[in-house]
Amino acid sequence: MDERFKERMQAAVIAVPCFGEEVAPCFEATRRFRLWSFSPGGLAAYKEITCEQEGGLARLNLLKRHNVNVLICNGIDRQLWQMLEAEDCTVIASIVGPAVDAIYGFLAGKLNPRCRILEGGHIQPHTADLVRWTEELLTALDWQVNRVTHPDIYPLDLIARRACPVCQRPVRAAFCCGAHAWQVDTELLELHRIASGYNARVYIHQALPGLAGRCRELGIELLEPSIFAATHSAESGLRLPPLRGRIDDHPEVNKS
Repeated sequence: MDERFKERMQAAVIAVPCFGEEVAPCFEATRRFRLWSFSPGGLAAYKEITCEQEGGLARLNLLKRHNVNVLICNGIDRQLWQMLEAEDCTVIASIVGPAVDAIYGFLAGKLNPRCRILEGGHIQPHTADLVRWTEELLTALDWQVNRVTHPDIYPLDLIARRACPVCQRPVRAAFCCGAHAWQVDTELLELHRIASGYNARVYIHQALPGLAGRCRELGIELLEPSIFAATHSAESGLRLPPLRGRIDDHPEVNKS
């Protein structure tokens, strides 16, 4: 957590949408919120608030009325996320588990605006960081990379193209730098559906238990964020770095 963020947290109002004792799965459908208010001396107040109206905007206005400047949540609509951040509210999304654990994790510095805690204590970088790192890595490895902006092919983040080193025909790969605000399995199914016509489908995520097997079932290659810390020379034994898996319609490169 950087120093500017630490200073801001000296007078924070933190909200967690709840379903029972857990962080609620969907911000815009949550009825009950827990609020923790902090001063330089520590915890100043705690209360619960409710939203009886429908829709995400009603919840956004509720948080604004209570001067919330940190929201810890699980799923949240991307537009609502952007609207909250435009109001100078820090959003920490894709958090699961007990609400109390979420707030303690935040206070311990284990949650911040650029990463989140996953099952088993894995750290998942923020999606925006993963997209940028992936784009930089692919460009350095001689891929032609385009960012995806059209909502109809969400959750794709990047489309990359490079000549096959064996037959010289183009290899097209689709990249999802997950997870966004979706459950992982739902996002994998969408990636499989949207990117079925590509030679490779790639999901960049920490290798949670069972995730690698699920990716194999769907014909998706799983790459962990740790690949970005590797040197390019460490990948020199690969024919199409950083890809290690099967390339559809390119049988010769798969033999190498």
